Amino acid sequence: MFSSSKFGWTLALLFLFAQIVPAQVFKIDGGTSTLFNADGGTIFMKAPNYEASFGAGTFDGHFELGAVAKTKVMGYTVTAGDDNVRFDLPTDIFGNTSYYSARGVGISKQYEDSGFYVLGGLTSEWVGSSFFQAARSQDPVGIMFFHRHLTDNLHFYSRNIVSTKSSSLQALEWKPEKWLTSSVTGGIGSGSPYFATAVDAEMRQLTLKASYAYVSPDFRRITVPDIENSEPERENIEATYHFTRDTVITAAHRNLMQPLSINSPFSRATMDQLSGNFRLGHNYFGAGLFTSRFNDRDSWGTSMYVGRRFRDLLDVSGSYFLSKTTDNTTQHLITGTFREIISPRFNVLQVLTYSNGQTSMAYGGEFITNRFNARVDYQTQYLAFRTNKPFRQTLSFNGSVRVAGPLRLNASSSVAPDGHTRYSFGATTYLYRAGGLFPSWGSQSDDAYRFPKFVVQGIVKDQENKPIAGAAIQIGNDVIFTDGTGRFMLRMKKHKTMEFAVIPSQFLTTGFFEVVQAPSSVSSEKEDQSQEVVVIVRRLTPQEARVGPLATKFKENQPILPGHEQ
Repeated sequence: MFSSSKFGWTLALLFLFAQIVPAQVFKIDGGTSTLFNADGGTIFMKAPNYEASFGAGTFDGHFELGAVAKTKVMGYTVTAGDDNVRFDLPTDIFGNTSYYSARGVGISKQYEDSGFYVLGGLTSEWVGSSFFQAARSQDPVGIMFFHRHLTDNLHFYSRNIVSTKSSSLQALEWKPEKWLTSSVTGGIGSGSPYFATAVDAEMRQLTLKASYAYVSPDFRRITVPDIENSEPERENIEATYHFTRDTVITAAHRNLMQPLSINSPFSRATMDQLSGNFRLGHNYFGAGLFTSRFNDRDSWGTSMYVGRRFRDLLDVSGSYFLSKTTDNTTQHLITGTFREIISPRFNVLQVLTYSNGQTSMAYGGEFITNRFNARVDYQTQYLAFRTNKPFRQTLSFNGSVRVAGPLRLNASSSVAPDGHTRYSFGATTYLYRAGGLFPSWGSQSDDAYRFPKFVVQGIVKDQENKPIAGAAIQIGNDVIFTDGTGRFMLRMKKHKTMEFAVIPSQFLTTGFFEVVQAPSSVSSEKEDQSQEVVVIVRRLTPQEARVGPLATKFKENQPILPGHEQ
């Protein structure tokens, strides 16, 4: 339950902390989340020679703290405090992002063809949410991660953790062709044997991903609680074939391990899918077949949809969902959606639903201005861990408002694997100073912070020239997000050429996206000489998007737009 007094007290503590710490740029996040049963905040601090964060709040009724600081020493990055170490392997081809939570002192460095990370300290249990970062100390630990390019096509990875349950995993990734990657991982994971192998082939028309993983039930790589993440085990395969740009067939078989709630034991489920998505002019249609098994209970589901776009004024679609279980429980769900497009920044949605003999009407839409951004959708998901009624229609909400200056309020919803909707509410702001928050501290001192002179800046928009807020952009090792106008900016100390990538899976805005146009690299230039980087993305319907590790989503209010070629 959200406590406004606790939340306000935490933000006041963070603001006071910002005034006494000798940093020059601050970002303060705070909020509450029913998904994590947490409320609190984090302050991020940046100065010319270091960056740090401090988090405070309550998690599951207990007050928690967390802090981390990073600085450069003789070309090495030194980290002290709570660090979420990315624990990825080349056999992780199905998009799961994993971390290992530890508390101590770490040193890392990246070379042209290799890199390492070492840490000594304690394992920790990460607690908090996206806006509140803290941890609880546990057992002594030593970490050594290393990677190296052996040849142009062969890459070696080593992941070693020494603790009460040690892990030592060695991996090779081989890329004999641009379209083909194979990998293998073996060793000890949490004190038990671990083996995985994978093949990832991306050809002109066919995309094929296949892996096999032998994983002990005690293996704990995902120590950061994330109920929207899973650990693949046994055989997993996914194939997508593009007969044409408008005709796509997808087949998948998945074996999953994941927690159904924060800090709960891992559960296992199996899911199979066969679906097709088609478009003919302004008409679009498709169908899917699904099966899942969880706790010795089977369920079967089918879905069908059809829709039509009437120029840029109206989109109408209808969907039918049917599921059955081993005890002959049957679920019927019929939906009809009507979206009136008033302008590129404003549309209205009505969703008519018939289920279990009852009819209901829901309303939503999207409204975007430079100050206010809100989107209310309704989505139907097939949940592999909810075998009694796997199809679940839920509210999807994402909104933000810029109150004054850099202060922004945010709200969003998400669906847990058990089908329950969870909510998060928060606030974000920035504070700046040159020599201190108060003028009397000497804003003209020699150690006053000066903004770096070189920048990379640009805009992310869709094919209708509509800006995309909350788009995730990776520039070198930094991940940044676009503001409410779709713009982004990263400041650098010097001219530098860096890799550039768009990360649709980390977009803050609701929906599915793919990249249409984006550079592979960018260069930082002086601000008055910097050219704007233009990124174009396409909003996908869930029918076009491939099945995810936890659920297949059908957002009936995201139609296929005519002329949006891949």
